[in-house]
Amino acid sequence: RLVWCYGLNTYGELGIDSSEEYMDEPKKVEVLQNIVDIGAGNCHAAAVDKDGYVHTWGLNSSGQLGDGGIEDSKVPKKVEGLSNIIKVEAYRDKTFALASNGYIYAWGQGYEKTPKVIYTDAIDICENSFITKDIPVQEDVDLGETGSGNFTVAGVTGAYPSNSEIDLGGNYFYVQDYPQ
Repeated sequence: RLVWCYGLNTYGELGIDSSEEYMDEPKKVEVLQNIVDIGAGNCHAAAVDKDGYVHTWGLNSSGQLGDGGIEDSKVPKKVEGLSNIIKVEAYRDKTFALASNGYIYAWGQGYEKTPKVIYTDAIDICENSFITKDIPVQEDVDLGETGSGNFTVAGVTGAYPSNSEIDLGGNYFYVQDYPQ
């Protein structure tokens, strides 16, 4: 699947290597192919390709791109040290990834600037979310929607249907099966 986008681009969050602050026509994110999941935070985005690698781009003020620094990126870059990822969620100024072995990685605001394991026993419950039991949450860090009891649901992004439009915080990303 390919990714197309339009909308605000103040910090390069569209991933199209442009300095224009707004794009009103969809543009293909050239370096992304075979994408199976995508998510967007305040001004950054993350995607997972079919080989299980994470790519991030946009604002990096809190290390949410996972490259160890705070320099923004106008194009998607592979996050080093991650593999076998099946889902990704970009939330505010932080990013989360779920690996096929049940590990959840986090980086950005409230975490380090590179991915670190925060949980080791997540269960993929459906194509739209993953669930963890007794997850250790830092005091001021919000993982997303919290369920009742001792379960937390995080990463509500899922795999999107072919040729669908996804509204992610004022920006629009298209996931398309075939090039046009």
